[in-house]
Amino acid sequence: MRVDYAIESVPLGTGGAIRAALREAGEKSILVLNGDTFLDADYAAMLRFHAAEAAALTIAVTHREDIARYGGVVLDGSRVAGFQEKGRSGPGWINAGAYAIEREMRWPAHLKEKFSFETDFLAPEIARLAPAACKVDGFFLDIGVPEDLDRAQVELTDFLPR
Repeated sequence: MRVDYAIESVPLGTGGAIRAALREAGEKSILVLNGDTFLDADYAAMLRFHAAEAAALTIAVTHREDIARYGGVVLDGSRVAGFQEKGRSGPGWINAGAYAIEREMRWPAHLKEKFSFETDFLAPEIARLAPAACKVDGFFLDIGVPEDLDRAQVELTDFLPR
């Protein structure tokens, strides 16, 4: 697999970093993964799904028994129709932190150089984007809190090469 890196001279936020990296990308469709989550997914299958859906953006979604910590993803068939705020408990779909993005995806002109991908771009642009929702049922771990960092030290050893 080819891996390219785009180095930020100043922090650009998640959105600014993704947009800058896409400018340097050589491929038409780019896989973007959050650095603080682990998702056991077939990423080649996700890219095939993304192409079949002819989407500018595909979001990997995974089902959780309680979405309170993450917020929910509202699905309409194979598309993401909206997001639910964190705090609502119960089962549902969540954003798993993996995206397939077209290099030529249009960004709103009002976005500054530094911005949040989720808050400043995804949420307000959801209707225009109509992202595809790739359902993934593999192991998922959000490592954004200390308890889950400890959990990762134990549970992710199963995914290391032997």
